[in-house]
Amino acid sequence: MASTLVTPPAVAPITLAEAKAHLRITHDEEDGLIEDLIGTATRFLNDNDGVCAVRQTWRYYVDDVASVHSVHRYPVIGINSATAFDRDGNASLLEPDLMELEAKKRPAELCFDTAAIKDAAANGAEVDIEFGFGDTPLEVPDTLKRALLVLVAHWYAFRADVAPKDQPVSIPDQYKRLVASFRMIGLGA
Repeated sequence: MASTLVTPPAVAPITLAEAKAHLRITHDEEDGLIEDLIGTATRFLNDNDGVCAVRQTWRYYVDDVASVHSVHRYPVIGINSATAFDRDGNASLLEPDLMELEAKKRPAELCFDTAAIKDAAANGAEVDIEFGFGDTPLEVPDTLKRALLVLVAHWYAFRADVAPKDQPVSIPDQYKRLVASFRMIGLGA
């Protein structure tokens, strides 16, 4: 089940001030670089580990509504909307009671009431699902914030050789240990 980011997080899970304090930097000359590293580390956490620190919405493209689909992002807030496509490609909104998202499972599972929507969803569906721990960095678990700070510091050390857009050059073991309990392990994770 493919997915794409629809609504990115409004803020980063760690602030520039937190990153600079962690790096022990008091000047402003590299603020842009540090902000780029924060953004890259956040995307890495989302894409590589399936963890969405701050509220964001992803669209999932479901080909077969008759199957149970694993949602490999965490933590799940809920379904924002869903659209089904009939045999002619016409779209119709799906009522919330026609699908179920078992958010407590890891990975979460998405399933549909196929008896009620089988013709309406002959060509699949698009489901917008919201993820995150909250709207601000204050709601992000400290362990995840520490993991991101470790990643930013590691990549900052390579700043002369590797641009932020070309990271990751390597992933420190400390990051892996810190994010392990949040990470989705398994196929498609």
